Amino acid sequence: GGAYMWVFLNWALGLQSRGCRVIWLDSFEADSPVEDKVRRIDELKRRLRALGFAGEVCVLLPGGDSAPGCLDLEEAAQADLLVDLGYDLPADVVQRFRRSAFVDIDPGLTQVWLSLGQLDLARHDLHFTYGETVGDPGSPIPECGLRWLYTPPPVFLPAWPVHTGDAGAPYTTVSAWWGDLDWIELGGKYVDNSKRTE
Repeated sequence: GGAYMWVFLNWALGLQSRGCRVIWLDSFEADSPVEDKVRRIDELKRRLRALGFAGEVCVLLPGGDSAPGCLDLEEAAQADLLVDLGYDLPADVVQRFRRSAFVDIDPGLTQVWLSLGQLDLARHDLHFTYGETVGDPGSPIPECGLRWLYTPPPVFLPAWPVHTGDAGAPYTTVSAWWGDLDWIELGGKYVDNSKRTE
């Protein structure tokens, strides 16, 4: 989705601005007609270019092949580091990279899903989280046998120009009040996780 694209782009554009060769690795979760795949890949490349991403794109098809017109996975895997911001890369893909770092962008939920067996996360060399207390002694969030390193979410400031509109205008957002994941179990207690409560 669009919101997650910005989460990923802040990392990609920031690394790109520091002189890193950045490869955008994406995948299709389910099979679809070839024409649909080509259209969606072209749209992804167009959007990334429009937002300042100048790197290469590698898209994995169901079954593990690389999409035509994109960088091959074998070449992408020559990168010094895989920064994995998703939750669905298979272990055999992650293991192709020399080093890998998983970045947890849903702290608390990720660890609960892992502890309940609802998420199968490939093993990475390092595990980062946006959650400041994940892994701290006394934290109710389960560690799941992993060492979580706190990192704040990056913001690539050149992509976020200052808006000089009405300084007194309210800060607003768009969200759904209700969802399927309203309640989660944490340490034997149920916690309301709805956006309305948050």
